[in-house]
Amino acid sequence: MDEKLFEERMRNLKQSYEQVPSVSSVDKIVNKVKTSEKPFKKRMRLQLPYVASFIGVLLIGGILGAQLLKQPDNTGSEHPPDEQINQQPVTTSDIEAATNEIRATTKEK
Repeated sequence: MDEKLFEERMRNLKQSYEQVPSVSSVDKIVNKVKTSEKPFKKRMRLQLPYVASFIGVLLIGGILGAQLLKQPDNTGSEHPPDEQINQQPVTTSDIEAATNEIRATTKEK
């Protein structure tokens, strides 16, 4: 701190100390402090992060909700129902070939 600045602040402090009335009444002191303080103003800057985060949550929720509504119902199979209907049925020759193949692999083991 600069020496000049320090001296100036000390003078201001001394002057304010000398100007303080020697009043011992609590009500008068409280009223004096209330009148000397600046009135408190609500600031919009404090509410801005809350509003922005709320809007962000709504936006993300809307996007996820739209994706869930557009998604087809999960039926437990990889193919849509249209492809399952168009597939060819399994014939008895296919079943016999599969069973013979399984028997051959079990005999090898």
